[in-house]
Amino acid sequence: MNRQHEGNILTIGDASFEMPFNIRKVIEEGSLTFVLLSIPASEKETRNVYGFCDGKKIWQVESLNDKYPDRKNLPFEDIRQAEGGLLGRDFYGRQYLIDSMTGKIIQQLTSVK
Repeated sequence: MNRQHEGNILTIGDASFEMPFNIRKVIEEGSLTFVLLSIPASEKETRNVYGFCDGKKIWQVESLNDKYPDRKNLPFEDIRQAEGGLLGRDFYGRQYLIDSMTGKIIQQLTSVK
């Protein structure tokens, strides 16, 4: 399936999606497409990873603020494919394993001391 992105517009096949912020990174894995948005420092948004399947949005990443309410949560700065899901990393270097089918945070893999 043909996938393209420019600015905040993602196109998968014949479907186009206007994302709330510019697209920083797109990862393709078969019929799945994962999108990382670039969040301006002035914004409080932390749910900046999306999953698409066959040209349909299937999830937005679980809120770190809901999962870990007692810490300073930041948007993801990078994503990559990993065994068991998608690996998201924030500005502090904290890494989280994300379920690639649901967007749920499975676990935090690293912490900053």
